[in-house]
Amino acid sequence: MKNPVLNLNSFCSSPLFLLNSDDMSLLESPFSLDEYKVPNKKSNFKPTDYYKPSKTRGLKEDKEGYCLECDTWLKLKNSSYWYHMNFIHGINSKGMKYPEPEIIRKNNGKNEGYCGICEEWINLGSKRDQKRCKFGWYRHCQKIHK
Repeated sequence: MKNPVLNLNSFCSSPLFLLNSDDMSLLESPFSLDEYKVPNKKSNFKPTDYYKPSKTRGLKEDKEGYCLECDTWLKLKNSSYWYHMNFIHGINSKGMKYPEPEIIRKNNGKNEGYCGICEEWINLGSKRDQKRCKFGWYRHCQKIHK
């Protein structure tokens, strides 16, 4: 991409200055040439990046990130947001979701998920709440399969 700052030398040597004053009306604006357009500022939030908060508020130690799925604000400074996204939603800091267990079974009243990479059964967690029932699985993925 070319530098969006107006360069006087290249501007004066452009075809614009080779036109007669009568021909100038054919142009919408001397700055309509693509070479002089300033790109629009883009937001850092990507709709496919599920890790980054969709909104932030506060400054420094009080800065918080908003979890859209849970409709809640979490502190960024003390890693509450990181912990929440990793272990509640299973999303790592690169914005990628952890893989799901290949098989889920009940063993002695506990839910376990089979990790095909490790070829082991991993305790999923004991919470009955659907969002938190895979805490152990997400912790395994975060520690072992970074």
